[in-house]
Amino acid sequence: MKLSMSMLALYLRSYEPECHILKDVRTITGIRFLSDQYPRQSLDYVCLGPADRFFEDARLEGSWILANGQNQLLCHSADYEDLLNDVLSAFDWYGNLEQQLYIAASQHHSLSDMTDLIRDYLPSPLLVFDLEGHLLSASNMDKLKESPSGQPDLLANISQYRTLGSSTIGNIFVDREGNVSHDLTTQPQLLHPRSRPEEECVCLYLSRGEEHIGFVLCFPQTDEEVQPALALVPFIAGFLADSNEFSAASSPYQANQTILERLLSDEVLDPAVVQKFREKTNLQGALCLLLFQSHAIRNYTIRHMLLHELEISGIPNLGCVFEGRTVIVTRHQDVEIITDMIRRRMPSANLSLGISMPVPGAESLHAAFLQAQFALDASPEPGVRCCRDLALAFLLQSLKKEKMTGYLLHPAITTLTAYDEANNSDLCQTLFTYLENGCNQAETAACLNIHLNTLKYRLKRITEFTGITFRDRQENFYLHLSAKLFN
Repeated sequence: MKLSMSMLALYLRSYEPECHILKDVRTITGIRFLSDQYPRQSLDYVCLGPADRFFEDARLEGSWILANGQNQLLCHSADYEDLLNDVLSAFDWYGNLEQQLYIAASQHHSLSDMTDLIRDYLPSPLLVFDLEGHLLSASNMDKLKESPSGQPDLLANISQYRTLGSSTIGNIFVDREGNVSHDLTTQPQLLHPRSRPEEECVCLYLSRGEEHIGFVLCFPQTDEEVQPALALVPFIAGFLADSNEFSAASSPYQANQTILERLLSDEVLDPAVVQKFREKTNLQGALCLLLFQSHAIRNYTIRHMLLHELEISGIPNLGCVFEGRTVIVTRHQDVEIITDMIRRRMPSANLSLGISMPVPGAESLHAAFLQAQFALDASPEPGVRCCRDLALAFLLQSLKKEKMTGYLLHPAITTLTAYDEANNSDLCQTLFTYLENGCNQAETAACLNIHLNTLKYRLKRITEFTGITFRDRQENFYLHLSAKLFN
């Protein structure tokens, strides 16, 4: 973790320091002692030395100064050796927080476990919400300023809203200049409620990948807590996004793209999670899945621009990258609109697009992905291909992949294959062509470029070896399907 001077001041608050921070540089990589020269203007070191050597002020006698670039921290009534040890221990202290959060995030601990970890490191109240404004976890809530009613004043002020959604922030929060904040960002903003300009709040989105999944509000209770909060909250937020609430397969708060990837992987999800996914994305009813790729240079910028354009188009859709393929899920009735948007963005000479058949809902997206993938890979040439036009080929390919299929082929296939290999004959190919031509002898002889009598002789031999009479329609269908699966 990179320590800011304000974080160091927070750790050393027992020395009653006075911070003079002109530019809160967030980089400290070492420590050195001051010489009698003016402190070096370095951003890479914290400089420690007696303050009265550099400032002609009798009040600073016995005080020590820490400097980092343009930042200065004056510590009164400090023992030099104790102060030095405490400065060094600050790095270990914050490093310990980073290690604990890393372990908690990698093991997907709960938000309450994570907010408990940061309670001592970030003294300001911190609240974690989902995107709809439901409070999921908090730390140091007891420090929020209270109203006469005994409730935390900020929460009492916003109780008129059904939930504190991120879109509500713009209605009640402004910055220090009084400008309305219309939305949050992934970078911390220092805002305050319109009704209470003295109540400052550090706000930012929680994100997984490029998708917002929640937001964080942190309320510094003193001026000294503002800068540490601005430095620590975005650092902490990166770990909170990996908590159990936002990552567990059973959680309704996980990112839509995460849910989509799990559905594409054929993972069985809680029905409540899938229903929440439908509501959040408006992907209800029959759905189609599109896979596209460019035959030109793999330009990931174009891919992300296209996904962004689709996201803000107003048409219900959701995109992600799955198994190296760009996936777009949309409603069946919107496929043509989405296809036209992709064609306008990418030249047809470079575009391959595979489109699945309609599937009944989100639970069937794994099947839709396989269909679209088959259509995309059906030809190496550019083009838009729909699985419904290739459905028979897709069905046959799917059956071929099943291990049991080989054991269920018509036994005549095995018999004739073995005879042909032993006798260098063409009975198997004759049978396949005969079935493909609807058991029409003249057309079959023409396709094989043989005399009609030769065909009749071969068919007689097939009947002798296998017992097939070609009079049973059901058996003919079984033979025809077996032939297609065998080839």
